Amino acid sequence: MRRLGSCVSTTVGSMFFMLLLALLVGPAIAIEVSGVSVRGVVVARHERISVQAGIWNRQLQIEARTRSSSIIDDVTAAEWGALITVEPELYDRLQVGDDVGLRYVSLSALNGLPNNGFARLTEQPPLGTLIASVRPLLPYILGIALWLALLFLWVRWRSDWLAALLIIFMGGGCLYIGSGWPPPAPGGPRAAAVAIIRDIHRVDRVWGGRRTAAEDAVQPYDIV
Repeated sequence: MRRLGSCVSTTVGSMFFMLLLALLVGPAIAIEVSGVSVRGVVVARHERISVQAGIWNRQLQIEARTRSSSIIDDVTAAEWGALITVEPELYDRLQVGDDVGLRYVSLSALNGLPNNGFARLTEQPPLGTLIASVRPLLPYILGIALWLALLFLWVRWRSDWLAALLIIFMGGGCLYIGSGWPPPAPGGPRAAAVAIIRDIHRVDRVWGGRRTAAEDAVQPYDIV
């Protein structure tokens, strides 16, 4: 019975892992396997800056639309668009109005979605959109992969030193994410720009949640 339970838990865990992997990699693979190539035009450029666990994330996206005269499978396609994540070099080079090549999955259920991940620019390498999307998350991905590898080794060998290493690694990861280290400052060259302030939010209560009461902030601050 114990062996059966172990087999079931291993199977369920493997299926869950494969499902997550399919959701992450599936769209990019579908583009390469069954995608079609059409011509399009750049209609907008989007740059989003965020800070997560003290790590700056700069997401660059090109919004492109097919031309109404595009022919897909001998049928004139309606105008279709997508937000495509790209690398900084490609983002800086492309401008609104530029003609671009698009490769995307030709499924009628997906064509009406403004951002579905089932598209890339033909200038990007295979799986280029996926690579550009996950690059800011590489430290987290590598850390999780290493932790899962240690967990697999511990399940197999049940070694005390592996258990200790697992606990230390997990504790260090929690401290790294929760401490806000390194200090919040973007790396690389910086440029001056003009922006419009949309809102100012004063924060004087912190640590609150749905089931926990918030506390007064030692140092209130503004989010601009």
